[in-house]
Amino acid sequence: MQQIFVLLNDTSQTDAVAAAVQARITTVMNWKKMNEFLLAYEEMANSYMVFFYLIVLGITATVIIKHLVMAVFERDARDWHPLSIG
Repeated sequence: MQQIFVLLNDTSQTDAVAAAVQARITTVMNWKKMNEFLLAYEEMANSYMVFFYLIVLGITATVIIKHLVMAVFERDARDWHPLSIG
């Protein structure tokens, strides 16, 4: 049994290359057929990464809002402090 491996720069061309080679070779398997488990794992991992990115975005937004609010309260407290001393 002979095997031919083709390395493509653009994986979106996989089906076109497989169709072109199919005329000369009896069995053509692309990376999607050979690695169905890895493809399913990648899709699952991508969904977890979206969840992780949302958590990071929420923490970042909270920190930015906290700094903006504290800057306003600090300036406000500094302006009123001399008046309270008398």
